[in-house]
Amino acid sequence: MIAALVVLLTAGFVHATIQINHARKNAGDEKLIAEKLGQLQRAGTKTVLIKAEKPGGDLLWDSFYLFHGNCRFPVKPYTVDEMRGHPPMPPLIGACVARDFPVIRDIYPNVKVELVRAQFICWQVDTL
Repeated sequence: MIAALVVLLTAGFVHATIQINHARKNAGDEKLIAEKLGQLQRAGTKTVLIKAEKPGGDLLWDSFYLFHGNCRFPVKPYTVDEMRGHPPMPPLIGACVARDFPVIRDIYPNVKVELVRAQFICWQVDTL
């Protein structure tokens, strides 16, 4: 009984360590995306983050981008469904995960990728 408990606890710690290390790498990559987004910000250009309906597995919080990107203008989160239903008019810049980028490309055929790090993409859409 005690041996089984020790095995379960050890497996749990190993799994937690792997997840923490994975998240740390993603946060570093995402920090670079946030910094690029901050560099691209201009007056009159909207800044959007494409977020999942259910948190986790996509972008970090808006405050992460405001802080690490040193953003001077508001950052607005959108879900993929919100983008499909009511996409903001260009010019705009944004960030998303690779899974969601095809939706952005369908909505804005002239989208330009500015930076890719791991699964994160920073992109820009000029005025149509």
